Amino acid sequence: MNELQKKYGNRTGQCNLQLFGFPCNQFGYQEPAENDELLNCIKYVRPGFGYEPLFPLAKKGDVNGMYEHPIYTFLKTRCPAPMGLIANRTDITWQPIRNNDISWNFQKWLIKHDGQPFKRYTSRTTPQAIENDIVMLLDDCTAATKQSQQSQDNAVPQAAQPQSPQANAVPQQQSPQANAYPQKPQANDVPQRPATAGAQPQAQTVAFEHSPQQPSSDSVALETQPKPNAFVQPPAPVNQTQPQPAASGRKRRSLLPRRH
Repeated sequence: MNELQKKYGNRTGQCNLQLFGFPCNQFGYQEPAENDELLNCIKYVRPGFGYEPLFPLAKKGDVNGMYEHPIYTFLKTRCPAPMGLIANRTDITWQPIRNNDISWNFQKWLIKHDGQPFKRYTSRTTPQAIENDIVMLLDDCTAATKQSQQSQDNAVPQAAQPQSPQANAVPQQQSPQANAYPQKPQANDVPQRPATAGAQPQAQTVAFEHSPQQPSSDSVALETQPKPNAFVQPPAPVNQTQPQPAASGRKRRSLLPRRH
């Protein structure tokens, strides 16, 4: 047992093996010593020769019967008995007797890194016989640990990474003029041309919104410009035509409605 603990109990960067011993006096009363005498019995009596375990020993306790330790109740429900024989009639010192009870001293359990029992071994199985199973479980533990570490590294939130100063800068408030839209001119907002002395009354100009072109002859209403020395003509009588000026040589269009 000490050899396995030395070989697999202190490996750097990998999962390690940890052994535990549970003394019991239920099998032929072969462990009568008190708890404080156990280590001296092992060192000087059996096996003797200065043997000291490199793994911790628990206090004496029952592994079968009414007062069995809870850890053995758990182990026996997870792994069946490795052999059909429980014990000789004279060696049974506990009640009640169950079909999964431990039959003798030095039975062994191998437990995985997640706390679940892997296998149960008989009293005659030597520690060296289970070394291959130990190596397999240690390799599985190391692989599972690396995979868990990689998953944790990949789960780091992006928000934890440092950001540039521009990303944390507070946006500046824009001035009201930057977002202002030009206002539509209202009909009453069209500036009036100042009246000129002696000028003919002007017709109201119709303004086209945002029109870059000059008014043409097709416009709805034309802006008339005052002429020098212009005078106001009296209104022509009804059913009379306006006399045409001789100098222009062109006909003046009548502004009066025609009868049909």
